[in-house]
Amino acid sequence: MGVGRAGMELLVRERLGILRSLPEIEATGWMLIGRLEADIRQEARKFGRKSAAAVLESAAEKWEPKEATLLAEYQRVTGSMREAFAKKGLLTLPAGERLMVLAVPDFLKHQFPTAAYRQPGPYSRDQTGIFWVNDLGAGMSDPVKKRVETRQHYGIELTCAHEAYPGHHVQFVIQNKHPSRLRRHFAHAIFYEGWTLWCEKMCVDYGVVRQPEARLLQLRDALWRACRIVIDCGLQSGTLSYQGAVRLLMERAGFTKARAEGDVNWYTCAPTVPMSYLLGRLELERLAARLVGREGWSIRRFNDYILSFGAIPWSWIWDAQLRPATIS
Repeated sequence: MGVGRAGMELLVRERLGILRSLPEIEATGWMLIGRLEADIRQEARKFGRKSAAAVLESAAEKWEPKEATLLAEYQRVTGSMREAFAKKGLLTLPAGERLMVLAVPDFLKHQFPTAAYRQPGPYSRDQTGIFWVNDLGAGMSDPVKKRVETRQHYGIELTCAHEAYPGHHVQFVIQNKHPSRLRRHFAHAIFYEGWTLWCEKMCVDYGVVRQPEARLLQLRDALWRACRIVIDCGLQSGTLSYQGAVRLLMERAGFTKARAEGDVNWYTCAPTVPMSYLLGRLELERLAARLVGREGWSIRRFNDYILSFGAIPWSWIWDAQLRPATIS
């Protein structure tokens, strides 16, 4: 059972800082699904008569990692993403940060997603984060099966931007430098997951990732997060069944049944987190439209500004007109 409509609306207010009813949020989710599906169709037309799924499947099939192992490829791409964002001046990287890209231990492989991030402690002098990579094909003797698993990692540039630079790793290291020792413990998903989707979008908008299919891939992943908004509302209010949530991911996001079930299993026990990704990015876009679009801020100034607050809801920053923290 979900937490119910009243309970979910309370959590949305407290965790996300959003003062809207659940039906209003669900309607936003459906609106985003329709808009993104239209954007995906339009982007796919650039590749001829193929569907978006066929375009991305073909790109994944042709993709060959440059390194001998998938882990080494993630390490290479993570470094290149750090260098690219710094070179383009899109934000200021925190001093003293360090990141290790490691393979998920064998005994944890079937409990881990494709990739995940573990932030350093909020008071630790050593600000080394861990970017975990789950290569299920490592050690496989069958080259066909191994290739199938490797293809699942196509688009790792966006994954590295999400988990590492300038995503979770950069955000949490900056938060760990916040002068308020209490603020270092804040962990509102609408901030830290909204930021990571913003990072994925910046990869395409600012030419950090240049492969022809990059925007199509980014739009498809955004559609997946739009589905999460609808499912999060429906599961927790009781208007959507488990089976209905699985079907929605299969029909709209193109998931296999097994992958859809795995995602929905997580959604059921994390109310408000699934919707936080795209709703958080929308809040960031609203702030950027004002500060960058109308007031003329540079994107670097904007990104440094929003990262200075720590992981609190965007509305707390906006409505309270908070000032950025001075971080030494």
